[in-house]
Amino acid sequence: MVKTAIQRIVNIFLQIPLETWEHIVACEPEWRYMSDLLPSYREGPFAVLMVAAGLNDFQLKGKAEKAYWPVLKNTWCSLPSLAVQKTLFQRSRLFTPKSDCPN
Repeated sequence: MVKTAIQRIVNIFLQIPLETWEHIVACEPEWRYMSDLLPSYREGPFAVLMVAAGLNDFQLKGKAEKAYWPVLKNTWCSLPSLAVQKTLFQRSRLFTPKSDCPN
């Protein structure tokens, strides 16, 4: 019974054209505010950022478009680049090169 209901939902979603999904995503505040960060990150890390941020958005129940996404975008853009972050981490006391790690 549950499998049948899930399959019906999947079949409904399969009927929605890709262009429609792209339009839906493009209208979301997360995409409007964060999509220009995609070229700076690989798809995997960007997807993790979007899921984590999207979960926080959901908890705000509609206020995120004005109170959350602009602030998150400004904060994220003020961070050092990934290369600088990596260099700073490697210089930190927490960094242990893999060759020095015990087996």
